[in-house]
Amino acid sequence: SPVAASAAAIIGRFLLLGTGALTGILLPLTMKQESVGLFFLCQSIIAALATLGQLGLSITAPAIISRAMGDKDTARIKQTLRRTLIIGCSAASLFALTFLITLTVLENLLHSELTGALQKLAPLISISMMLAATVTLLSEQHRVLGHFVQASFLMVGTGVASAAAVIIAWQSKTTLSLDTLLFSGVLGVLCTALLGGYSLWRWHNTHDGKTKEAVGYFEILWQTIPNLTTTIVLFIVAQADLWIIVFFGSTADVAIYGLASRLAIL
Repeated sequence: SPVAASAAAIIGRFLLLGTGALTGILLPLTMKQESVGLFFLCQSIIAALATLGQLGLSITAPAIISRAMGDKDTARIKQTLRRTLIIGCSAASLFALTFLITLTVLENLLHSELTGALQKLAPLISISMMLAATVTLLSEQHRVLGHFVQASFLMVGTGVASAAAVIIAWQSKTTLSLDTLLFSGVLGVLCTALLGGYSLWRWHNTHDGKTKEAVGYFEILWQTIPNLTTTIVLFIVAQADLWIIVFFGSTADVAIYGLASRLAIL
């Protein structure tokens, strides 16, 4: 019902923003300031790679599915679900591999402290990025199919898991390592990816029909180019301030700015 969908959206949004703000507030109490700054930087990298990995399909897929719904072409809906996930997951994996190779080359050339720290965290960043891109696609696919509850809660896995790890460390008065915090986020987004994938798989297997008009991989890629361009530009505008601080400041400055930004979002 519209009421249930609205309630799910409100709760999901509250969890997404609330857990992010809570994590930001408690992080300085459980980690060193430099590690907090590095965490915000890692999150920005994950978001950037996930945005690229989606190829704008989080916007393109619902548009294609909506047209298929108007034509009552269930088979084309299922085909679009499968092919957009295949394209998105393949692109995300490619960007993750490129990130690992690029970071290794930069570390060998620069031998800087920042690149060295990022290289140690590169596997977790890459896995997080691939899962984040997949979960975003799954969430938008569920949304266009009318599964508003699933769509609302799929995006909160990382935030809830990270907030839980920070709260446990704070209550036990232990120092939380950055790799542990990132790993908890990976577990959270992995759980939501599995749940979202299973829910979509069940819908896929309970709906049949003959294809009235097939949608090919090239057609999907061609239609997603404008959405990819728009998404990248908007992301650059939104994240430019953080990267300016990274280049001209220190990780401690990133920590302060990252915390302030999370509080401002509320």
